[in-house]
Amino acid sequence: MKDFVSLANPVLAKTRNVVVKTLLKTPRVGDYIREARFKPPPTYPNGDYFGLSRSRRNGAEGRPIPQPQVRTYDGRRALLDELLGEDYALVGYACDPRASLDAKTLARLTALSARFVALYPFGGRPQGDAVKRGSAVDAQIEVEDLGGDGIAWFRGAGARKAMSPSSGPTSSFLR
Repeated sequence: MKDFVSLANPVLAKTRNVVVKTLLKTPRVGDYIREARFKPPPTYPNGDYFGLSRSRRNGAEGRPIPQPQVRTYDGRRALLDELLGEDYALVGYACDPRASLDAKTLARLTALSARFVALYPFGGRPQGDAVKRGSAVDAQIEVEDLGGDGIAWFRGAGARKAMSPSSGPTSSFLR
């Protein structure tokens, strides 16, 4: 890329400029270049992500989650990272991420000041008086993905709706 940007030959530099300007004016190609979609997403090689291997080739381990615009329970709009904070966070795909944790794991995450976030599709957060919410101290953060980018990432990483024999439909999540 450095060689492409800093061409010393004036004829090659002029040719580069004409080609780039033409590509930027081309509808889909221009967006592709401006948004840098040609750049591969950062990943950790197998074994380097907390010493864990990926569960499958397209697994979520070692891949960053996108930065979706979300809406909180009280209606505030924010970027997901603003709610996740700088420490540990466990995000559930349309479910309470603590639901399948044993007491020991939950205690460890709580000791690390981990945040627990439930990411729902836009308009998909449970509503009504029948929904039980935790206390302010241990409550998870519930958000709706306004653009669908976070939900699409979870689905692409293998999260899916599952049926629980006792309680009906539930959602799986990635840890």
